Amino acid sequence: MVESEDKHMKRHIKRLTYRNLMIVIHKIMDKGYTMDEAEPIVRRLFDEYEANPQGWCIEQMISMVLTKEEYEEEQRLAEQERLRFGF
Repeated sequence: MVESEDKHMKRHIKRLTYRNLMIVIHKIMDKGYTMDEAEPIVRRLFDEYEANPQGWCIEQMISMVLTKEEYEEEQRLAEQERLRFGF
């Protein structure tokens, strides 16, 4: 990560700007997602933040996003449960 991005993250991202969008997309891509997968995740994070700005900050929300590997494992387990119980 670029040093200026680290400094920017420390100031807390609050608004959806192109720069903030790209910083957060790269953070999500570091978790194993492609650019195409990361962008909708990031937009959802900003939408959730704007709906409740007194809740979690963007940085906390980023930390709660599962890695792609964790997400795929959860999806696999959910599918097995669905098939097992016939939902």
